[in-house]
Amino acid sequence: MKKIVFLFLTLILISCQPSDQKNEKINGVMIDCSRLLEKQEYYYKLIDFMADWNMNTLLLHFSDDHGIAISLSGFEKLAMPHAFTPQDIKKLIAHGKKKGIEIIPELEVFGHTRYITDHPDYKHLYFGDKSNKISFNAIDPLNPETISLMTAMIKEVASLFPSEYLHLGCDEVNLQGLNERTGLDETAVWVDYVNKMIDIARNNGKTPMIWSDHIQKNEEIAKLLNKDIVLMEWNYDPDYMPTKLPTLMDMGYKNIIMCPSVSCWRSRIIPSKPQLKNVDGHAAAVRNGNADDLINTVWLPMRYLQQSMWYGMAYSAFLVNSNKPMNFTKFHKLFSLKTFGLPLSDEMNSFFNDWTELHLDRRIYSAIANNNYDILNDPERILELKKVKSLSANVINNRLDLVPKKNPDVLTSMYLSAEIMYVLSEGLLLIAEKDGSPIRADKWETTIQCVITRAETEWDQGRFPDDPAKYKAKFTNQENSHLLIVLRKLRDHDLVKN
Repeated sequence: MKKIVFLFLTLILISCQPSDQKNEKINGVMIDCSRLLEKQEYYYKLIDFMADWNMNTLLLHFSDDHGIAISLSGFEKLAMPHAFTPQDIKKLIAHGKKKGIEIIPELEVFGHTRYITDHPDYKHLYFGDKSNKISFNAIDPLNPETISLMTAMIKEVASLFPSEYLHLGCDEVNLQGLNERTGLDETAVWVDYVNKMIDIARNNGKTPMIWSDHIQKNEEIAKLLNKDIVLMEWNYDPDYMPTKLPTLMDMGYKNIIMCPSVSCWRSRIIPSKPQLKNVDGHAAAVRNGNADDLINTVWLPMRYLQQSMWYGMAYSAFLVNSNKPMNFTKFHKLFSLKTFGLPLSDEMNSFFNDWTELHLDRRIYSAIANNNYDILNDPERILELKKVKSLSANVINNRLDLVPKKNPDVLTSMYLSAEIMYVLSEGLLLIAEKDGSPIRADKWETTIQCVITRAETEWDQGRFPDDPAKYKAKFTNQENSHLLIVLRKLRDHDLVKN
């Protein structure tokens, strides 16, 4: 009898739990389809991949300075070429639901809004001085038209996506000069505007999310902002430590999601060890109770080969699911099996370890894009280039003699990215040496042209061949973030100086 009573009380307690209580961690990926929209089948493949790794959330970063990847009803004139239609999005959401993946939209409503203010109809809403270079920016928070516009756009996005969440962005906002122009306090204006956006999202039945940078940097903002939000904590330093999170929690920010990155301004082409270490730091915050969930961010797809990012996305999923520090052997066994259908061999394990060591300082890519190679006067950079050249040559020369049972294109892409790291490091070393062998330079020129051709072929398979981003940066100071532009510029450099 006591046992029956106990079971009855247990059932009552369970039934009395809030219906919206979260039973599992958010374990997901953010994809940046605003900077580069990929073919629709890629997003379906991504959802399938995520489900295979027991992820449950896809954050769709569909709007930013470069464009808006969904043709929203009433705002079709803002949409980029090949943009998703509302019907396309509904089909993608249905596929995600079938696979257990919730799709959260991110509509940038403050900074990163040149997708709006670059259009002639809305150029008057740009706050500050605009140029053809990308910089932190803002839509005018004091113009009533901005509030009306954002109210309509938020309503449309909220009606399109059934997720309980709506990400509002609000990162990297630049209101510099506002005080001089208006006499108003920048912090007060920022808080007032963002609180209005939060209220609009709430009025549309959504739990708002925003990025954490302004809250982290400005204590006054942190105090005054509506706390009934989900705070998206991002910091891409490889040595990131969540030192400020307990303070934010004490201030009332109870819902925090960690947002590391395997492709960001610090890292290109390969999800390399420094950024994997960044993921480790964010995942540790979830394990230690400083945050609730984790979404791995993958920025600017033109920086990498489409098929070379699966390792980095699987890495964070494995960490969250295991709730332990990374065990590379266990992870590599699972990655080899899930991705290629093969048991992990010693050679495959060595390949994974060496491949993720292929990392070049971000300033290298800027040097190539700007045709300014002063960085090669730094002995530390030369040592880095020699290390990457040697290691990438070893990866290429010891290519695994195996045929994946599935996803052979992923392994091919991983090797191609290693070849890219080789031609980058070898080309820069030739420039640094100035009097290198003409035979060596000729061999390099043949190799880099072959690599470029194959990288272009991969682009055309998974991305739109007519996308201007393939060979041209929308903003002139972002050429360093376009892999094909960087490769072509290095190819065209006169390497042999007589």
